[in-house]
Amino acid sequence: FEASPIGGLPVKMIDMGRGRDVKQVNEAMISYTQSIFCLILPGDSPVQKRFFDVMRKGCIPLMPTWESFVPGKRSGWKKWDMSRPPIAVTYPFSNIHFFGQKEDNKEIGINYERDLIVTFDGECGARCARKVMEEIMANSTEMRRLQSNVRKYAPLFAYGLEDNAYRYVDGFSALLVNIRHFVKTYDM
Repeated sequence: FEASPIGGLPVKMIDMGRGRDVKQVNEAMISYTQSIFCLILPGDSPVQKRFFDVMRKGCIPLMPTWESFVPGKRSGWKKWDMSRPPIAVTYPFSNIHFFGQKEDNKEIGINYERDLIVTFDGECGARCARKVMEEIMANSTEMRRLQSNVRKYAPLFAYGLEDNAYRYVDGFSALLVNIRHFVKTYDM
């Protein structure tokens, strides 16, 4: 990315490199908390820990995408891998992970591409990332919607460990709901 401001706001980049230490990780977490968008670059596998980190810190995930092996779908995985799964298959609690959905109940699960992740053409690169961020920042309603969805879904990417763990929805309760839907498809 260029170091010039986007939408009047500063741009900060942290090169975590391979030798991550506690100071680098802490700096990244603080930056995620202070940021509107956080870039999620492809890695060795479709699901990257940094995606969950930015969600937990309230940052809107920004991802480059490429054509998937499913026609008409986009993938956030490595552009050179020909088995690129669509984003909907890659992340947990996606709306396609709930089996047995009826036509009148399509809104179960998370529609990542519509409600949570901001994507740009990976072939185009930083120029397209900048453009999509500027477009969203110019539309305060859309930016608030995305930020609200990040707050809404972030608890699903953590597990409660305290005495009140069962009081709030978390990853464990979401897994139980997903299993219930799966079992219900075989319950006739």
